[in-house]
Amino acid sequence: MLVGRFIAINDQPVLAKNYTSNRAKRFVARSFTLSSAEILPKDNSIVAGKFWNSEPGQLSIEAGFAKEMGINLGDTLHFRIAGQDVSAKVTSLRSVQWESFNVNFFVLASPDVVQDLPKTYITSFYLANPANNLIPSLVREFPSITVINVEALLAQVRQIITRASLAIQYIFLFTLLAGVMVLYAAISASHEERLYEGAILRTLGATRRQVLLSLIAEFTTLGLLAGVLAASAASGIGYVLAVQIFDLPYHFNGWLWIIGVLGGALGVGLAGVLGTRSLLQRPPLETLRKV
Repeated sequence: MLVGRFIAINDQPVLAKNYTSNRAKRFVARSFTLSSAEILPKDNSIVAGKFWNSEPGQLSIEAGFAKEMGINLGDTLHFRIAGQDVSAKVTSLRSVQWESFNVNFFVLASPDVVQDLPKTYITSFYLANPANNLIPSLVREFPSITVINVEALLAQVRQIITRASLAIQYIFLFTLLAGVMVLYAAISASHEERLYEGAILRTLGATRRQVLLSLIAEFTTLGLLAGVLAASAASGIGYVLAVQIFDLPYHFNGWLWIIGVLGGALGVGLAGVLGTRSLLQRPPLETLRKV
């Protein structure tokens, strides 16, 4: 592993102001790590170009990083490593399985590029739980090495995600309860008016079935519109959080729209009909006499 700065593409300086993506700006501002390999790592695959040919001074770039930074095959990249300027040509683009937890890099150089540069060696390995006491012994015997326990980091990440998920579930329940209360209040506020309208319709010849269908149509339409609004808001907020805040790719979720729209229509429709069922139970004459 070599640590340096990414300074230019085809002799053009790499500046944060030239990029709109926050992720690309962070790549420019921070120290940059790259490595070298004689053969393609097992969890990498070439998507364009060729991994090392007979020419010296070659680079293989992770495809997502290349797209973010505007790097293409044939470009010459310039790095400053330990006070030395290093240049090499992009000859291939790779896809990387980052979730493998193997050691991977955005930029891999051919061995000739880094052979005379100062470097640090890094690796990853799986250690079964019964052998966890090996880590303290390893550090005591080789004090110059740094050991990072990924399992402990993952445990903290899982705990944070679990707590965040629980908080979101409680917020969802409170929001759902608030929505039910608002719906109940709206039905109660218009109850007398609906009784009068239902009595007039039935007096003019409408059957109980026709009145019931009109109520179902009204509340189902309201629920449908509420579901569309909720799905639109959820998709929009999800897009902003993923792309603008966390710099993650956004994936459209069709189930969000299906569940949101159908759930809203069925839920509000059922609740509305149950809340106004007295319109069908009270005789029209009794209602009209009270007006």
